Amino acid sequence: MKRIILILLILLAVPFNAATVMAAEGFGKIPVAIAENGSAESCLILVKQKTEKDWELVSEMTLKAGDKDDIVLPFEEPGSYEYLVEELPGTLEDVKYDTTKYHIMMTVIVEGEREEPVICVTSDKTDEKATQICFINQRTEKIQTVPKTGDLEHFELWLVLLNLSLSLMIVLLYFRFRNRSDKPSQKGGEK
Repeated sequence: MKRIILILLILLAVPFNAATVMAAEGFGKIPVAIAENGSAESCLILVKQKTEKDWELVSEMTLKAGDKDDIVLPFEEPGSYEYLVEELPGTLEDVKYDTTKYHIMMTVIVEGEREEPVICVTSDKTDEKATQICFINQRTEKIQTVPKTGDLEHFELWLVLLNLSLSLMIVLLYFRFRNRSDKPSQKGGEK
């Protein structure tokens, strides 16, 4: 019985080494954001990891315009890992969704007892390295089109005719009221 208690005390006294646990599994982080565009719609961000045959979905997150968060990139051991981050287009018709695909190369190196991820982010639209991922969705204006009636007449002609008839009506009303004021009143009678 004393031996069992002694063994338990020795096991509990051994310091817990977190680096050995981290070596078995770890993660890297990269910030992601959706640029403010005046929309309150939530956007779905997909994170895929390159496998031997295809891209495998690792995680997905939902962000609203103006929100920021961190993408967690898991790894199991030192080596190179490749990830793809893209935004799933939403359903709003007046928003042009960003189709940029961000490629992330993460190399996990061993420094002493720790495994340290080195992350390089590039987009498919530019070859420049980025420190964060940002999707920019743009609002588009709905253009209202005038229905085509098939009327081939000249609008200016009708406008001239309208002005001419209005002018004639004003002239006729002027002469009518002037003639009324020139005639003597017959209600009062003659003496």
